[in-house]
Amino acid sequence: MRGSKTEVHAGPQELQKGLVRNSSRDKKTGKPSTIFKPLWNESKVAIKQSVRFKDFDNFHHYLVENLPQNSEYIRKRYATVIIRRFFPERSLETIPALVWKHYKNERYLQEVMRFQFLQSEPIIGEFVITNVLPHPAGSLFDAISTRHFTEAKYAGRQNLKDNARNITTAMRDLGFIYRSNTQATIRQIKAPKTSLLVLTHYLFAKTPRTVTLKEILSHDYWRFLGIDLRQTVRSIFSEADERDLIAKYSTVDELEQITTKYSLQEFLEKKLQL
Repeated sequence: MRGSKTEVHAGPQELQKGLVRNSSRDKKTGKPSTIFKPLWNESKVAIKQSVRFKDFDNFHHYLVENLPQNSEYIRKRYATVIIRRFFPERSLETIPALVWKHYKNERYLQEVMRFQFLQSEPIIGEFVITNVLPHPAGSLFDAISTRHFTEAKYAGRQNLKDNARNITTAMRDLGFIYRSNTQATIRQIKAPKTSLLVLTHYLFAKTPRTVTLKEILSHDYWRFLGIDLRQTVRSIFSEADERDLIAKYSTVDELEQITTKYSLQEFLEKKLQL
C-alpha cells in the first residue's frame, strides 16, 4: 500500500523536466516518438497484484491509488504507461500475469516481462537486437552506443539524453547488462527454456497445432527473451520433444516444424517446465 502522502500535482516545471512526458507516437511510423522510463519494479508489482482482481477497471483504480509516487498526476501517468506495456488490451489475462498466477516464479516472470516490454517498445527492442545480442556475454557494454542510437532515431529532438539514459536503465532492469564498479557488462542470460515454450504456445498455438520453425524464427520473441542464436531455439525444442512437453519436433519434406501437445491453458495449469 502507498500509505498517506501529500498530493503534489505536476506543474510546468515537472513537465519541462520530463517527469511526466507524454510518450506520443510518430505520425508517419506509428512508433513512440520518445522513450519513457522503464518503471520496471512498479510494473512487476502491478502484474503480481493484478491476479487478485477479476475486474480490470477495479485493478486500474487500485494501481493509480497504490503506486508509490506522491503526485496523483504522475501516478495516473505511470499507470497509463504500465497498462500500455503490460495490459495492452485492458484485460487481466495478459501473459505475464498468467505466468505469475500459475508458476509464482520470479525468473519466469522476469523473462516474459522482458518479452512483453520489448514487444510494446519496438525502439528499445531494436536496440537489443542490434546493439546487445550480437556481443558476447562478459564484454563491456558501450554506453555511447545508446547515445548514437538515439541520435539516429530522434535527430533534432531535445530529449536525447533522457532517451539514451532510459535505454541504459531498461537494459539493466531487463537483465541484459549489469554494473560492476564503473563498468557495465553484458550479462550471460540463462537459456529461457520454459518461457520460450510458454510464449510459443501463446503466440502460435493456443490450441495444439503444427508450427514451422520458419514462422518461429521470423518472429523476434525469442530474441526478446535474450536468446542470441537460432540453434539455441532448436536445442530447446529438441529437449522439449525428448521430455514430452511437445508432441514432436521434426523435419518433414525438408521443413522443420514442431507440433504442440497441450493448449496454452493446459500448459499453464499443469505448470509444465523445462
